[in-house]
This record gives sequence, C-alpha cells and structure tokens, in this order.
Amino acid sequence: MKNDDIIENVLQCGKEGVKQNIMEALDEFCDEYADEMYRAVEEIIRLRDENAALREQISKMIMPLCTLGDTLYITSFCFGDGYDEAGNATHTCGWQISEAKVDEKNFYKMCDLVRNGIAFFSREVAEARLAELKGDK
Repeated sequence: MKNDDIIENVLQCGKEGVKQNIMEALDEFCDEYADEMYRAVEEIIRLRDENAALREQISKMIMPLCTLGDTLYITSFCFGDGYDEAGNATHTCGWQISEAKVDEKNFYKMCDLVRNGIAFFSREVAEARLAELKGDK
C-alpha cells in the first residue's frame, strides 16, 4: 500500500477500522507463521528420529567388540613339549581354552579374536565352540 492509500484508509475507516485492519492482517500473518512453524517442528522431529536411528547404526559399526577389563575365553590348538615323571621328553597337542583379561596392550587383538569367533565372553560358549571344532557337537 502507498502512503496516500494508507492515509485515505485511515480517514475512511477511522481509528476502530484501522485497528480492525491491523488485527486482520496480524491474524493472517500469525496463521501463516503458525502453519510454517508447525511444519518446521514436524520436520525437526522427523530428523531427530532419523538421526537417532543413524547414530545407533553407526555405534554398532564402530563400537568395539570388547572393553577394557573384560575376561575372554580363547579357543586354540596348541603344541607342547615337556617331560614326564620319568624324565622322558613328551610332545602333546590338542585343543584348549585359555582365559585372558582385555587391557590396553591387547585390546585390538582381543577385539579381533572376538570378531573372528575365537574368543568368547563365557567359558560355556567357548567350550561349546571347542566341542564343535573337535567334532563332538
């Protein structure tokens, strides 16, 4: 609206008419703004939920398989040399389960052993795996 039109409108409508025009314009603006705000809030909620799902996926991808202080049970095939009670040399071999604590020095190695199905978080699971390896099932 031009200044002349505004002046003419004020003179024709009077003070109450101008108030009414302002209120109507303000209501229209508020309705449009409220709709826009509502759509923005819906989009924020959608993105927040999508973000949470993506964060969970990422954490599963990069989350270490073990943590410092965990006790792992490792299945392995070992060879051993020793002596019997009579002093004769002995050679042994076989499957075994060894126990190890995860610390700063072996952290990545232990995570790899878990990832590759060689180390387990319980002796029972390690024993079941060992039975499979031996063919005892």
